[in-house]
Amino acid sequence: MGYAKAAELNGSAHVLELATPLKLSADQRARTRQVFDSMQKAAASVGRQLVDRERHLDASFADKAIAQDSLAGSVQEIAALQGRLREIHLQAHLAQTAILTPEQIQRYEHLRGYRPHRAPSGHRGHAH
Repeated sequence: MGYAKAAELNGSAHVLELATPLKLSADQRARTRQVFDSMQKAAASVGRQLVDRERHLDASFADKAIAQDSLAGSVQEIAALQGRLREIHLQAHLAQTAILTPEQIQRYEHLRGYRPHRAPSGHRGHAH
């Protein structure tokens, strides 16, 4: 559903993949792994609930068993789970950002293609 998109910058899985070029310390690697594992566990739990509620709603429509008065509650329950899943991903983003130095964040953005490589100060660069 794209919930990880906003949290993609400094995403724990990608940070672990880029641990060497980011020059992560052993402590940063361990903390990043913990953030990723916690996020994955919480997201999987909420994701299972979300899929279950969606299936139930779909089955109620397919069986023509949905009632007008229960529709709003079902949709609100699904929306709450979607919101919780997004929150889990964004909390991991905040936790990951706090682990990295500003220089590592900038390097990560460059390595992931979000930020062009900046020329050293004083060098304006030019097309060849």
